Amino acid sequence: MHEVHVKNVGSAEGVDVRLACVEGPAAPRRLGEPNVVLRSTPSRGTEGADVWLPAGEAGQLAVLFAHLGHGELARLVTGAAAVAAVEVSA
Repeated sequence: MHEVHVKNVGSAEGVDVRLACVEGPAAPRRLGEPNVVLRSTPSRGTEGADVWLPAGEAGQLAVLFAHLGHGELARLVTGAAAVAAVEVSA
């Protein structure tokens, strides 16, 4: 499998948020469901990390971010989750 980039959503608090689909070997040239991808920005002495989430899980994580006071990040993830959910239901 390899990533097929769909859209950059934005960055907040050292996390890049984007939407991505994967083209799988079982269905060449067919894209799977979009995922919300959170990528931590590498800092001195650390590596970046990616977390791929389906729309529902990303929405739940956005609620947690909001409750923890990370409003801008919560808004970006909520927006990305909403777009991914629309794409899945289309």
